[in-house]
Parts: sequence; C-alpha cells; structure tokens
Amino acid sequence: MLNQISARKKRLLSIDSLYVYRYPLAAFFSVIAYLNTTQLGFVWDDQVFIVNSPFIQDWKNLFHIFTSDFLRHSWKDLDVNRPVMVVSLILDFWIWKLNPIGYHLTNLILHTLNTLSLMYMLELIFIDRRITLISAVIFAVHPVHIEAVSAINFREDLLVTLFFLLSLICFIKGLRPEASKWIPFLSIVFYLFALLSKESALTLPIIAFLYLWIWMRNNRGYWIFIGYI
Repeated sequence: MLNQISARKKRLLSIDSLYVYRYPLAAFFSVIAYLNTTQLGFVWDDQVFIVNSPFIQDWKNLFHIFTSDFLRHSWKDLDVNRPVMVVSLILDFWIWKLNPIGYHLTNLILHTLNTLSLMYMLELIFIDRRITLISAVIFAVHPVHIEAVSAINFREDLLVTLFFLLSLICFIKGLRPEASKWIPFLSIVFYLFALLSKESALTLPIIAFLYLWIWMRNNRGYWIFIGYI
C-alpha cells in the first residue's frame, strides 16, 4: 500500500513538473510543427506584396502608413490597406531584404506568440492546467494554420489573432478588482491594433460580451463592458 501511494505521489509530481514547463513545451510544439516553412521561398502573392513592391522596400513609408491618405489609396500600389501588416513587411525588408527565410521566421514567431497568448488567456478562465496545455498544443500543431504560417501574405491572420488575444487578456484581467487602471486602456489599444491588422477583429466585442454572459452573469462586469464599448 505504501509503495502504491509513493508511486502515485511520484506520478503526480512528474505531472506537476510538466506543467511548470508548459510554456516552453507549447512553444516547442508550435515551432516544431511549422519549422519547415522557413525553407519556403516567396509563394503566391508574396511576389506582389514584397518582391515587386517599391512601397515595402522603402522604410520611409513607415511615416505614411497610418495616414488617411494611405488608408484611402494604398490598394492602388500595394493591393492591401491593413497598416499593421504593412509595417511588419517593411521592417522585415529592412532586416532581411529579399531573403525569404526571415519573413517566414517572423510568421513562425507570431504563431508561437499566438499559442502562448492563447494558453495564458485560458489560464485566466480555467483552473485545470491540463485543459490549457492540451488546448494550446492542439492550437499549435493544428493544420488549419498552414496557410497563415506558410504564406507571408497571409500574415494578417497571425497579427489579428495576436492582438485579438492580447486585447481579450487585458479585458479579462481588467475585470478583476486588483487590476491596474491601465489594463482596460491596454485592451482598447490592442483592439485598435487588431482592427488595423484585419477587419475580422470587429467580432471582439461580441466575444467579450459572451465571456461576461457565460462566466460573470452576476458580476459587475456587465457595466464594465458597457464602458468598454
């Protein structure tokens, strides 16, 4: 009997030690699943967005990206009017020029950050670390991300996911009594970056409302949400 109890304790300790390293573990799966994408060249519309784009290849255009003129007319020369993605491409060109490995590495880093952000957000909601770790690993290796990670011109999906999750994280933390007064402000800032990454970020207030309705029905969070929108 004592041996069985001792074996069980050892097993539980080994599981606990696994959860201690849950973030490196999730990052590992995220990287290993898509590491081969760094060997790809410029694919599909990457030629239009990067290789044949004089706008991307001039870092001075960073000062024009968030102007109303860019938002109205960028599609004529650039075929895209998502400012955050354009900023990331200009910075990539400044660092890597036309070496596609660097651009794919940026996509891989963004995907890894998304995985870690998702796990952190789930840990704010669920107590059971098994749920958060398994969910993050599934997210990390799921083939639904192949297009977004492997094609540089689909980077807006990675960017909107990152800022979407960061905004939700700040929103959830901002509902807690001990939260800093700056947390709701950060949530709005990340939401704006998400909107400037891709229009699908418009759904974030709906997700925030669903969180309040499901998890905090009898909480003051409803009134905070009204102030949020």
